[in-house]
Order: sequence, then C-alpha cells, then structure tokens
Amino acid sequence: MRKKPTDRTGWMRAFFALCAWAISCGEPGAGTDIPPDGGPSDYQKIIKEAYDAKSKGDNGQALRLFEQAADLVVAGSEIHASSLDDRASVLMRMGRVKEAERLFAQAIDILEKINGNRMLRQGIESRLTLVEDLRAAGVTCREPARWTDPEKPYFPNVERVQEALGKLGEKLADCAPRPLEQPVTMRITVSGDGHFVNAQAKGTFEGTDVETCIVDRLRKLVPDAGLPAFGACFRGFTCPFMVGRHEPPQAPAPPSSTEAVPDGIPPENAARTDMPPFDAARTGATALLQAYGEGKRDAALPFFFPADAFNLVKDSPDPARYHRKLVGWYLEDVDLESARFKGAQWTLKSLSPGVCRWKKPGAEANRIGYWSCTGNTGVATAPGKPDQKFDIRVMINWGKNWYVTHLRPIRP
Repeated sequence: MRKKPTDRTGWMRAFFALCAWAISCGEPGAGTDIPPDGGPSDYQKIIKEAYDAKSKGDNGQALRLFEQAADLVVAGSEIHASSLDDRASVLMRMGRVKEAERLFAQAIDILEKINGNRMLRQGIESRLTLVEDLRAAGVTCREPARWTDPEKPYFPNVERVQEALGKLGEKLADCAPRPLEQPVTMRITVSGDGHFVNAQAKGTFEGTDVETCIVDRLRKLVPDAGLPAFGACFRGFTCPFMVGRHEPPQAPAPPSSTEAVPDGIPPENAARTDMPPFDAARTGATALLQAYGEGKRDAALPFFFPADAFNLVKDSPDPARYHRKLVGWYLEDVDLESARFKGAQWTLKSLSPGVCRWKKPGAEANRIGYWSCTGNTGVATAPGKPDQKFDIRVMINWGKNWYVTHLRPIRP
C-alpha cells in the first residue's frame, strides 16, 4: 500500500466532519462538493455556480467559471491556491492530467511559501495521489465538456452502490482478529465502469494491517461486485463493514414444532422457513408514529430489536455495547422524524416491505439467521393533514415479530 502523507489524521477528521451532511461527501482526490469559504462576494457567487455545474457533469462550464473566479483573487494567496486546485480537479476528470498536475503543484508551492491552510494542502496532495492511483488502476479519465447521456447518470445512486459494496462484507470479516471485532468504515473510490481505484479506512483502523487486508481484498472483489455504471470518471463512497475472525457457525437443528427451541431461539430464526408475515410490523410502526406525533422518543423503543435477542444473534465479545450504540442512533433518528410529524394524531395507512432476504448464520458477524427487509416504506394519515410517507431503513425478524435495527441510513 502506498505510503500516506504524514500527519493526515487531523485534516482527514476535519474534512469528513465538513462533509458529514451527506452520505457520500465530496469526491476524494478531486475537490469536494462544498464550495470553500472566503474571497470576495463576486468570487463566492461564481464559485458556487461552478460547483453546481461540476456536480452535473458540465465540466466545460465549471472550468470557465473557475478560471473567471481566479481573476478576482490576489495571486499567491491561500484562496488563489484553492482556485488552482478547483481548476485542476476538473482538468483531471477531462483527461488533461499534465495540466492538472502542474496546477496542483503550483497550489502546493503557494501554500508552502505562505504557511497556508494545512488541510487544503493535504487535500491537494491526496488528489495528486489519486492521479497515481488512477494510473495504477489503468483508468484514463476522458469526461466530455458536458455529460448528456440520458441512459447513464453522471453520478450514481449512492445507496445502490453501497448496497452492492455491502455484499462483500462476508469476504472481509476475517481481516481482523476476534478481539478487534467491530464496525470499520471504508472510503472506497471506484471508476464509472466499476474498476477499483483506492480505499482507506476511517478512524480506528486507518494505517493498520486490517486496512491493508481490506484494501487488498476490495481490489480483487470490486470489479465483480456488480456496481451500477455511471458517467463520471470516478466517485468515492463510504461503506461500513463488520470485521473480526469468526469460527464456522454451528447452525441450530431445525425445530420439530412451533415452540421456541430450548436455548431461546424462535423456530423462525433457528432455521430458514418462509418469511413471517410483514403485517406483524404494523403494531410497531403504529407505536413509532405515535412517538413521532407526541414527540416522545421512548414510546418508539418497543419497536427496536430487543437487547436479549441481540445478544443471542450477534457473534461478538460485547454485543450489548453495539446494541446501545444502535439504540442511540435510533432515538436520534426518531427525534429528527418527529419534527415532521409532531402535533398530530397519526395513524398507519399502509406499510410495505422493501427488499427482503434471509441472512444465514455467519453473515454480517451474526451467529443466528434472520429475515432482513431493507428500504421499507410506510404512509401515515392524520385528520386535516396531507398523507406523509416515512421510511424504515432496516427491519429484521425475531420469531413472528419484526423490529427496527436502522431507522434512517446506516451510520458510517
């Protein structure tokens, strides 16, 4: 794995904090989707227009605007270095790599002379590293001046990419020894035609052997992961995985009756059977809507996957710790949704499952199987109010009942 620039932890944390408003923050190695602050008001106006054009694949317009904005700032200043970086990121996508490298180098030289913003400098260095990674992956950027293909989006649906990448998790789990078993979030950059470009762990595992192992596996697995094609030369995505060495799971014997097996595992989880009726989730969804309407988060807790069942399902040394974290995220999400629903008596009009799959023992660091439904949707109704759609990201079964494990998009 290529040696990383020194002292990068600080700026990476700051960078990802800046981008925390989105599931997939800016494009690693080619600037961010958030215009930088600073500079004259006319400069800021033009820069925002340029970023908007860039996000739509209108590279020619973005480049013209970035060049126009550069004339409004003082040469040799920090904001000038940022302007050079912006132009270079577009040139790189259009295949004008030599020009891009020259502008990146100029920007770094300016920042060195004035002892400028370290985060910006490290970001530019990472973009130069990305140029090398693209070459090593055999990816040649040739984006047109304007993307106009109606059959292929310029940027793909983030959740579809994350879902495809998430299916690789079982093949990454043994990259960490059992005592280190926990979630690890990877930042993965892929090309528009599905080639692996680079990857990096965020947080605890950054720069470790665990990161090296995962990166090596992803390099082999990503090309066959069935990622949706997109028009941009490359794009970065965050994706969480569970890592930890697992012994081959001992599947419980199939139940001989409708009673729970002796160790407390319901028949519906002891072995694969038909998926329990989804209508059983309506009671929990109704309680969730009540919590939304009354602004009482604790009223939603019975709909979350119970701790005693979680301790049986999760194959980890301390499942209770992770369960507490999940509950905390769930309550945060309940608070967010309450802002839309609070103050009315909502009732459940409909509840529809998303994509449902049987998760066999051993998948996602679990010792017991279960049915998992992702992308579930409901419709709420209240007197004098327009119907409101609401989402439940993931529900899993325990016996004949259904419970939430993730209410909104999964945290990185």
